[in-house]
Parts: sequence; structure tokens; C-alpha cells
Amino acid sequence: MPDIAVAFTVSGWREKYLRQSLDSWSKARGIADVQLVFCVEPDPAFPAGEFTTWVRRTFREPFVQVNEHRLGCLRNTRQAFRMAFRSGASFGVMAEEDLVVSAGVVEYLAWAAREYQQDPEIAAVCAHVRDSRSRDDSIVVRVPWFNPLVCGTWKDRWEELIDPSWAPWEAGVTGNEAWDNNLRMVLRNAGKQSIFPVCSRVRHVGETSTIYGSPVVSEFMYKESVSACFSPDHHASGFREVPFAEVPGLLV
Repeated sequence: MPDIAVAFTVSGWREKYLRQSLDSWSKARGIADVQLVFCVEPDPAFPAGEFTTWVRRTFREPFVQVNEHRLGCLRNTRQAFRMAFRSGASFGVMAEEDLVVSAGVVEYLAWAAREYQQDPEIAAVCAHVRDSRSRDDSIVVRVPWFNPLVCGTWKDRWEELIDPSWAPWEAGVTGNEAWDNNLRMVLRNAGKQSIFPVCSRVRHVGETSTIYGSPVVSEFMYKESVSACFSPDHHASGFREVPFAEVPGLLV
């Protein structure tokens, strides 16, 4: 398996979702071979000490950092990616607190990390798909798009393309906390693509958002991001890439 680190951003506000997410990750095959990093936002109501104890009891040698002050989604996400690579990993994965994963998610990510490491066209590996009529969980496609709901990239792509682009976002040039929208523009302008599975390895459970203040907007965005082709497990014996057009009803 490639050197993989999975970095979690923890808001301190949505403990119910966090429990669901980490319960699913604890059941993922190969999770013991992955370095886990947690970037926890401070909040008086969140039991950071108890959380750290539980994480260390549940996963192999995780690293937990409680931020001195609240960074917000944009800055905490960048910090989490950076810490993933500082752990020594060649492939860093972003996992937010409101995402439940399939037991086969690590197998998919590890395969893609190896398979596309030397492919200059591919900048990211995404694990979430909105819909597909195919149920062949061995198929992947390349798409000029990006989805943040469990995604990974390589150290060289991070350092050369993605991380340098983060600074103007943090400076407020875009006025946008949605780093995924910003990154889509960066990848599009660079002519890069992402790898997606045909069957989603992720299900979004975060009905309550930390970004969208309006309950109406939050509810709308949540419905638009719930996968219709997620399964709690996948048992693909191998993977193969096919053209996007050959997959019926595929919606990334």
C-alpha cells in the first residue's frame, strides 16, 4: 500500500455526524495501514480530551491536534492537508466529519494512488459519486471535475499546484469558504482531471452545515450531495478505467 494519510477536519459542532463517520472508517479494510490525522477546532461544548482518548484507543497511532483558535473551514482544511504530508505520506486524503464511507474505501484510494501517481493529467482522486445506473464497483473514470467528499492528492500535486493556490482564497480574494469551488477552477485552468469510482464509496450525512447559515440553503445543498449509488461495502477484486461515456447514468 502507498504511504497514505487521511486527515479529518473536526468542527466541534457536529458530534453526531462525527461519530457516524469515524465508526464507518474504523470498519474500513486496510485502515490499520493508514496514518490518521485530526485537526480539531476548539469549542467549549466539544470534549476534546475524551475525543483524543477515544481516537487513540480506536485507531493505530493517530495524531490529534486541537487548534489554539478557530480557523474556519478554509484554513483548517489547508492545515489538514499539510499535516497529512508532514506525516511522511506520499498521498493525502481529506475526510470531513459528516461523511460515512464504505468498508472498501481504503482499497479504492490505495489502488488509485498507485495507478495514477505518474499520470500528469490526474490531479486528484475522488471517492463520491452522486448517481450511476452501473453497479460494477470495479470501474473508475477520469473526469474534468472535482468533488471534495473524501478526496486525495499526491504530495507533488499539492506542493506544485494546489497549496500555492490556497493563499488568495485565505486572503479573501474569492470571498468564498467553499474551497472545493475554488479548487475546481484551479484544476480546470490547469487542464487537470480527477479519478472517480462508478459506485460511490461515500455517503454525505451532514444535513446541518457549518457553512450555510440559512436552513433552506443547507437543506437544498444537502439533498444535492447525497449519493444514490452508495453501498456500505464493496468487494471489487480489481479496478479498471473505462471512458466516462460508457457508464450509463453516471453523475459525479
